[in-house]
Amino acid sequence: MEKRVDTTLFIGKNYIEYEQLDSTQLELERLIENQNLAEGTVVTCKHQFNGKGLAENTWSSEAGKNITMSLLLKPKTILIKEQFIISQIIALSIYDFLKEISIENIQIKWPNDILINEKKVAGVIIKNSVSQQKIHQSIIGIGINVNQSQFDDELKNATSIYIQQNQFYNIFELQSSLLQKIEQYYLKIKGGERKKIQEEYVNKLFKYKEFSLFYDNINKNEFIGKIMGTDDIGRLVLMSNNELKYFQMKEIKYL
Repeated sequence: MEKRVDTTLFIGKNYIEYEQLDSTQLELERLIENQNLAEGTVVTCKHQFNGKGLAENTWSSEAGKNITMSLLLKPKTILIKEQFIISQIIALSIYDFLKEISIENIQIKWPNDILINEKKVAGVIIKNSVSQQKIHQSIIGIGINVNQSQFDDELKNATSIYIQQNQFYNIFELQSSLLQKIEQYYLKIKGGERKKIQEEYVNKLFKYKEFSLFYDNINKNEFIGKIMGTDDIGRLVLMSNNELKYFQMKEIKYL
């Protein structure tokens, strides 16, 4: 079943919807292997039973109640060392999309989890392919909890738009709005607004310029640090003991 999203120039114009999938990301990868898909292709489904999360985690989603989709971009002007800008625009797109439906207290938890009142409402996973030192294509998996009202016990830090707003939403309408936001930010990259995007992202970071407790997965110790932002390659920059420290994903976690 295919639908067109008419609020965008190209993102979502090739819109492929399934009743159920193991993973929208895996399905998009399978489709790419067999055909030359247009940039902006979206794969979505009502029930995803083996969704992918960061660091080999899974993304659990109740059937028919949430946004589960993957998007194909071909940002061939972005250098490998600049690839974090893709993560930033997706996080900002989700942030603005939530703001548009009057949700408050939104934060971006580095690198690209989205929180409402410090509870996770959305997750993003990005798989980039490179060619000649540039990003050849990006497969962007997005999961947003929309109408789900209950979560498994192990997901104590999860929330949904329904829980926050006490009302149900039309999934397809929300998804259309989100795709429009993504396209707007993506075009800003092409328009040379990268520095502005990076500043906007940092200003919306969870615990930005606050002292917080972290765990260093490399040195196996807890420490107090203040988030100062991110560097050009997407590392989290912390101030600890009057020294700047830089962390890649998986090297650090919040406590």
